[in-house]
Amino acid sequence: MLRWWTPLLIPGLLQTEGYARAVLSSWRRDGADEVEAKVIARLDRQAILANVDYRVLIDESVLHRRIGSPDVMAGNSTIS
Repeated sequence: MLRWWTPLLIPGLLQTEGYARAVLSSWRRDGADEVEAKVIARLDRQAILANVDYRVLIDESVLHRRIGSPDVMAGNSTIS
C-alpha cells in the first residue's frame, strides 16, 4: 500500500501529462527534450497504480493552485 501527503502539488503518480509537463518545465532549466523524457518517465511510472491499493491525501488548495493553463488543470490538454 502506498500512502503519502502532498501539500503543494498533485502527486507525480497522479499527474496528467500536461500537469507534469508544466511542473517539470517550471522547476528546472532543462531543455525541451529533457523535460519530455522526464514527462514520459513520470507517466510510465503511473503503471504502478494498476496493481497497488493507494490512498492520497491532497490539500484542497492544491486543486485550486493553477499549474499551467486552465485546460491543463482540467486535464483536457497538454502545453507545448
